[in-house]
Amino acid sequence: MVVWGDSVNTLEISKSSQAEVMTYGFGEDNDAVIENYFLRDSEGGKKLQTFQVLLRGKSLGEFEIRLVGKHNVLNATAVILACNKLGVDMEKVRQALRNFEGTSRRFEYIGTRKGAILIDDYAHHPDEIVPTLKGAREIYPEKTIWAVFHPHTFTRTKALLSEFAQSFGDADKVIVLDIYGSAREIQGGVHSQELVDLINKYDRGKAEYIPTIKEAVKFLKDKIGENDVVIAIGAGNVWEVVEKLKEK
Repeated sequence: MVVWGDSVNTLEISKSSQAEVMTYGFGEDNDAVIENYFLRDSEGGKKLQTFQVLLRGKSLGEFEIRLVGKHNVLNATAVILACNKLGVDMEKVRQALRNFEGTSRRFEYIGTRKGAILIDDYAHHPDEIVPTLKGAREIYPEKTIWAVFHPHTFTRTKALLSEFAQSFGDADKVIVLDIYGSAREIQGGVHSQELVDLINKYDRGKAEYIPTIKEAVKFLKDKIGENDVVIAIGAGNVWEVVEKLKEK
């Protein structure tokens, strides 16, 4: 079992496992420690995350990934450990990670509008939204980050309303669309305006309720420029916002 060792929750769960447990993370108490982490520019201006992995004091080498955010460095380290345990050639692992450009709807670059960068991400839970926006802030520290959030399911939004409200710390502006219901629910128990009000309670004026994708596109199209990043966030069809904003 390959476990994120910087997390109290994963360590607690791993105690009940009968498997061999290997921990990884940035903390020095882990079996595999991530060191010498830094961001660098690659050809074309995109960022590469570079890091070294030490397994019980022995270096497995230096690795690079094209994906953004420290959470993806952690994910890559889990892959490295699993492959090492299975006896996979580390040079092949290094090359595969270096070449991997990510999956659809995970911090996916969509295009630009008047110089503004348009990104789509499937994050629909606070624990996904936080690292997505943190990764964006690492790459674009000087830009204004717009998060266009499409809450997914009434039950999840209601249950995690406070957590959602505190997930947008690395965004400068937040647009909240109407809740995207599941096949089992059309309405019930909570409204997007409640989330907007709670976000603004923590950070006055940050969030705005705009009901539909069409209205969000109309609102943004003349406001954004080269100093902006727009990230469509959610499990529904919020990707249409950045697709409709994209210059053909």
